[in-house]
Amino acid sequence: MSTVSTQGPASQDERADQGPTLGRRLLAAILDLRIILFWIAFTTVAGFALARLGAAPTSPAGWDAYAFLTLILPVGLTFAFADASPRRGTWGKRRQGLQVVSHHGQRITLARSLLRQAVKLGPWQVAHTAVFQLFAGSTSVLSWVLAITPQALVLASVTLVIVLRPPRALHDLIARTRVIVAPDPS
Repeated sequence: MSTVSTQGPASQDERADQGPTLGRRLLAAILDLRIILFWIAFTTVAGFALARLGAAPTSPAGWDAYAFLTLILPVGLTFAFADASPRRGTWGKRRQGLQVVSHHGQRITLARSLLRQAVKLGPWQVAHTAVFQLFAGSTSVLSWVLAITPQALVLASVTLVIVLRPPRALHDLIARTRVIVAPDPS
């Protein structure tokens, strides 16, 4: 038997417990992709400039370090500072009315936010490592494992968001954070 609530709109705690829909989280991620695309453009232009100057990396490890320093690190820091800020979220999350909070519903610390981003972006870095090794002609099993593992981690993370209630991705579980619908400012 179901009961009908006569208390009006859901309270802030009830909204936080429900979590955002998968679609809302995906839209936030797509909006944040704009920031990532900016860094990709910067990395590409800088890479061409370095190549013209004869200063581009020449080894897979060099390109891997270049990708980390010019893409993964700046994106990770940008998102970590945004999630730990008083606004509690990246540009995309804020546009979708979402916030990142601790498992207790509080603003997250910078350390927790950095851990969250490391878990979220770590697979990207592993994929870069694999791609640079494979482009260099590596046929090692390790290179292929490094190429496949990030895909499995992303699939597992998306599956967790779909299955868990409230929805939580792998990086949220490890960092003990959650994404909530932002409380109404009124």
